[in-house]
Amino acid sequence: MSGRLILRSAARVALAAMVPACGCVNPYVTVDTRLTSDPVLWRKLNGPRFAVVTDDPNVQTTLAFQEYAALWSRVAIQARPGLGDMSDPAAADLVFSLYFNIVDMGTGVATYPVYGWTRGYMIGCGRRVHTYTTHEVVGTEVRAYHRGFRHDLFVSAWVADPSQPAGRRVVWEGQAARTTDDADLKAAMPYLTVGLGRFYGQATSEPTRIKIDKDDLPSF
Repeated sequence: MSGRLILRSAARVALAAMVPACGCVNPYVTVDTRLTSDPVLWRKLNGPRFAVVTDDPNVQTTLAFQEYAALWSRVAIQARPGLGDMSDPAAADLVFSLYFNIVDMGTGVATYPVYGWTRGYMIGCGRRVHTYTTHEVVGTEVRAYHRGFRHDLFVSAWVADPSQPAGRRVVWEGQAARTTDDADLKAAMPYLTVGLGRFYGQATSEPTRIKIDKDDLPSF
């Protein structure tokens, strides 16, 4: 392979790395979690009775929320088998507040090299001018691309405490995010719940990117 062809291939690889890898099959989830510094409260994360709610009563009644709440319940019980799901928050030992969101990441711009044949000149012996052709970069092309949709899942685990704002003390909380080129939150939610469930009861020192295999995904 010639040096020019090697350079051309390397340029393509570098440009591909600049464009976000979204795609519906994106198996990666970024997780960020926090845990209270009071170890006495950590045992509260075991329930056993718990409920899953949201602060918006209009969302609470939707079928989508009920599906996602049931999915989180299954993942939480897998993480802590002692948990026992229930629907009445007033009688629960632990309450999960669950929120979900979709963000359109907008449009980005990438620059690509344009290759073509060009003619060159060189002076040889006797000052004779020789011509030759070469295949190289002859210009650039600017393309716009969609950066995808970011899907977010937020979960906060808390216990009732009248001395605290809003009457609750948060024991653990986490956020999971995944970017694809599909706006379908239902398809993304199993990835988000499994990713967040792996860190239930733990604190990440920084946002952590993990891979979720299809075999790990629960179904609705």
